[in-house]
This record gives sequence, structure tokens and C-alpha cells, in this order.
Amino acid sequence: MNMDEGTINDDNNICFDDMDVKVGDIVNDVICTKICVISCIFGTKFRRLYPAVNRSKYRCKYESNYNSNINNDDNCDCYLFTNNCGIQREVIRKGWTYIYVDDELTSDIVISSNQSKKVKFLQYLSLIPNYKQYREVIYVDHKFKLESSHIDRLLELKTLPILIRTTPMVKLSVWTEHEISMSQPRYKQFESCTVKFIEDKLQDPDYKYVENIRICNTGLIIYDTYDQRVIKFTNLMYQNLQLVGTPECQVIWAMVCQPYQNIIQTIDFNTVSILWKCP
Repeated sequence: MNMDEGTINDDNNICFDDMDVKVGDIVNDVICTKICVISCIFGTKFRRLYPAVNRSKYRCKYESNYNSNINNDDNCDCYLFTNNCGIQREVIRKGWTYIYVDDELTSDIVISSNQSKKVKFLQYLSLIPNYKQYREVIYVDHKFKLESSHIDRLLELKTLPILIRTTPMVKLSVWTEHEISMSQPRYKQFESCTVKFIEDKLQDPDYKYVENIRICNTGLIIYDTYDQRVIKFTNLMYQNLQLVGTPECQVIWAMVCQPYQNIIQTIDFNTVSILWKCP
């Protein structure tokens, strides 16, 4: 194992120092044999998790001799990133591989929310041991109770490199998403920066961005990490979030995704119904 892939021990733990991670080139000469689920808890507010997914299907989905009836209990690896060592027992007890990130532990919801974007947008992908074995990487917020049946259905539906669901409430404009988000103080403090970001995009001379777009829920995203367009997109998402400063990634997604519509598949939120509440 290389040093940049972290260190894993017998207690199902992986530890890393905090670092500015950039996902490097991912080559296409590695055959996908597993699915990876990633989630995170940063800060002191949340301490409980849903059980990790235990799956045994879709093992060799991208191989010519793929057989969905092959039973492989180690098919799906689940990693939980956190900077709170106080939840280690809960993480391991629920079946996740615990990955400690040495980043500032705080009760500030803005800081912890922004820290979580490194996981959501694959900035820590290369820290997972042997990460190139995972072609399909599923990000899920810890408030969603993701189960094996959900993954089965989502992968059956998936036809493009990225799959994401719409918001449960129909929102047809980036301004609608922005206005609704202003009811939350953690987003309100970035109001002027967010408005400027949207307006700058709408005035971009190089691409015709639009304000009327179906808003997506970024709590569950499936990425084909072997596609370099996906890596470019997730890096751009993270860079723009840092630029604006807001943790409101659904507004940022609504604009940044537009030149990438040919690789993003959007499905209705209720196509795959997943329990959404704090564990």
C-alpha cells in the first residue's frame, strides 16, 4: 500500500493527516470488481449512523463475463470519513470502515459542512486503499438510510457517468433554490457571494448558462470514477464551493452542472424512495 493510500489496521480503521487532496489521473486499465459507498460526519453535532450496506450483487458489472448471481459478500465497501474520534465505536459497530481525518473539530456548522464537501465531491477519493478498484462510487449523506435494494435499483437505472435525484419539492429555478435556502442562517451569511456567483455565471461569455433548471438533491450521487469528465466536474464543484464559501452546494451544482449535462442523469426523487432523517 502506498503512503498516499492511508494505513488500515485490524480494527477496520484508516487514519490520514489533513491535506489538500487532488484526485489524480485515474487510468482505465483496472477492471471494476467492487462498489464503494462513502459518507461522512464532520464536527460535533452528529454522532449516530445507519448501518453500512451489505451487498453481494453487481460484482463484475463491467466485465464481459459478469454474472449477477455470483455471491460475493465483500462486494461493497463502505467508508465513513470523520474528524470526530468520539464516534469511532459507533462507526465500526454499524459496519463502516472508519477513516479519521485530522481536520479542525468544531461545533460551527458552516465549517463542518464545508469540510464534508471534500468527501461529497471526491477530494478524498485517492485516500481510500486501492481506490482504483472502485468504478462506481456512491456518495450518501449520513441522514439517508441507504440499503442494498436501493443500490440495486439505482444501478439498474443508471445509464450515464453521474446519477443524481431531483429535490423532493419541485424547484425549477436556481433563484428558487437560493431564496428557499436563505431561511437557514448558515446559507444566509453567504447571500451576497452566492448571488454574485449566479449572476457571474449567467453573464459568462463562453457558455450560455440559464437560471431555469431543475434543482437536484445532492444527498445521494453515484459517480463513475473511471470517466475523467466526472473527476473534472467534481473538482470544479469543490473549487467553486471554496470560491463562494457557502456550504449550499445545490445552488452551485445547478450552475456548474450545465456544461456537463451529457454525463449527468437526473431521476425523480421518489423513483428510489430512501428514508431521510437523522439516525
